Amino acid sequence: MIFNQFRKYRQMIIFPHERKYFDEITDLFSLKYYRSAYIMSWVMLIEALRYRITILADSGEKTAVKLINKIETMEKEKLSVDKEIIEGAKSLSLIDNEDHGYFETFWVKRCLFVHPYNKLPTKAEVEVIIKICAEKVLSTSAYYRKSFIESEINNIYHKHYLVNDSKKIKEHVKKTLARIEPSLYSFFFKSVLFEIGKNINESGKLYILDRFSLYLQEIYKAASNEDRKNNFRIDFYITNFPNEIIFGLLNAETWNVFHEDLKNKIIQYVSENIRNQNYYLKSNQCVIELVVNNVIDYGECSELIDLLDSLYFPIIYGFVPFSDILIKSMLKELETYNFQRVITVVDYIQHIENEAYIGINNLLLLKLGRLLLFNADSRSWASQNFIEKLPTSTKKINHIIIVGMLFAQLFMYDMYMNINLNYLNYITNYLSNNVDSKIEYLHWFEIYKEAMSIKSPSTTNIELKDYLKKSFDMDHIDQNNLVTLEKLFGV
Repeated sequence: MIFNQFRKYRQMIIFPHERKYFDEITDLFSLKYYRSAYIMSWVMLIEALRYRITILADSGEKTAVKLINKIETMEKEKLSVDKEIIEGAKSLSLIDNEDHGYFETFWVKRCLFVHPYNKLPTKAEVEVIIKICAEKVLSTSAYYRKSFIESEINNIYHKHYLVNDSKKIKEHVKKTLARIEPSLYSFFFKSVLFEIGKNINESGKLYILDRFSLYLQEIYKAASNEDRKNNFRIDFYITNFPNEIIFGLLNAETWNVFHEDLKNKIIQYVSENIRNQNYYLKSNQCVIELVVNNVIDYGECSELIDLLDSLYFPIIYGFVPFSDILIKSMLKELETYNFQRVITVVDYIQHIENEAYIGINNLLLLKLGRLLLFNADSRSWASQNFIEKLPTSTKKINHIIIVGMLFAQLFMYDMYMNINLNYLNYITNYLSNNVDSKIEYLHWFEIYKEAMSIKSPSTTNIELKDYLKKSFDMDHIDQNNLVTLEKLFGV
């Protein structure tokens, strides 16, 4: 029976050269040379751990390099290195904390049994050291164990080398995963998700949550499809811990590998949150960010988009990133011509960086400028102040919004309404001084005309120039303004 077990142990051994040691030990055991078998088992255990430490040192593991150097120095000084190897293997997580006691016991007994005038090891004691050696050392490569995962979780909270740089954190996680047995990925995943659950509602913990989220995503990516399907239980987490798993795991890459049923559950969960006015959950923000970045197709989330479109701007801007969805909400707010509600929109526009406008629908920006000007004309103090400060503003406002104001001033008023000379000056001066003269005013005007159902003027140079001249003649406006406009339009 025991030799059948030995054969199973032998099949577990990873490195071929270690099977030779193992065969010698089992031969000694079969001959009932239990002392020799025990001492040889200890030697095999130490040499196997040293071999794995050397592998880590050769791969650049700093702790392993220092350990190998120390061991070699001790050997030159004729000192025993067995204890150093055991403790070093523990520090490198080649030995789990709960298994460390076995090796301490084996060391004590090795010191006892090595002397022929002392006690002999029993058959059972030899069987135990062979078993532990095979299961805990010979059958493993230079991988981290569960105990390392537990210490790494603690490192995520406290270690200085995990700076808040997503690229560096990802690199660190990838290096760490390369030394973790793939069979432990699901345990690592579950452990990280648990920490996200502990912190997700804590204020001031966003940087910690971001770290855990990057870990979770990298673990998921590193796992095989089969492992994800059988051991990661994503469907279970979506059903029972949706806020945690969506915040931690969801990004463009993971969305594209989720099956359709899982995607539907995520969209339904966020939609239900919006209906129930649970707007500010972190999971909502993750999903909506994918929506506005067109990672999630409209067909997959049309219900959610309709819900977002129905919300007032003071609610939506707190959890929806700057996007077409947000601008549509701003347009609705400006269409109320309510002075207090307009203040919120104007203040928001003044804090948006120009880079944020990349990818935004230009027609929406033209409409935004149009409504800002109309609100100014309707005595909205916030809109008036916004336009009047354009020439002296140190903050660059998106030029398409300003062009929308220009079009509204020139082409949207009925002909019996006067052009506001001051507004026109502010707008044209800003465009002349801050915007490349090569921008396509005529192209935008064509888009604007079609959207606003404006029939005239056409965008031909002669008709547009004539229209501008008639408008200025009617309002007795200085010819300098006309020259500026003709230059902007290139007519």
